Amino acid sequence: MDNTKILCAIDFSNVCEQIAAYAAQQAKCSGADVILLYAAPSLIQQYAEAELPHQYFQKIEEAQINRAEQGMKELIAKYFPDGKAVGLVRQGYAADIILKVAQEEKVGMIIVGTNGHRGVQAFILGSVADKVIKLSPVPVLSVRPCTKTIN
Repeated sequence: MDNTKILCAIDFSNVCEQIAAYAAQQAKCSGADVILLYAAPSLIQQYAEAELPHQYFQKIEEAQINRAEQGMKELIAKYFPDGKAVGLVRQGYAADIILKVAQEEKVGMIIVGTNGHRGVQAFILGSVADKVIKLSPVPVLSVRPCTKTIN
């Protein structure tokens, strides 16, 4: 475990920038480097039963990864101008990828956003953040971004 590394999981949702800004603030306070991570879902695995050719899904996945890599560069330029961040795009189930990269990189902390599901919806859908919190060997900061504007 390296307390000078923070893993920040992002999903390129409408609150992703808030999560990146939070990670930048934590890194600045602690002197840590940040690994921004996006786990791209595998469409081929999700839709293995579909009657569409795998090449169709492969092209979509490649485009998704290219967009994610470009988005990662933009986030790093905006929130980590000091160069103390790297971006990773991996493919697979988000919770598994987050935990795997945390172990590989020997991070000291993981930052994840929460989506705020409650009740039956949370029970049925589960949550990437919940799974990471339950299974992580290092501290996890879960951030519930503000989705409302304050006047």
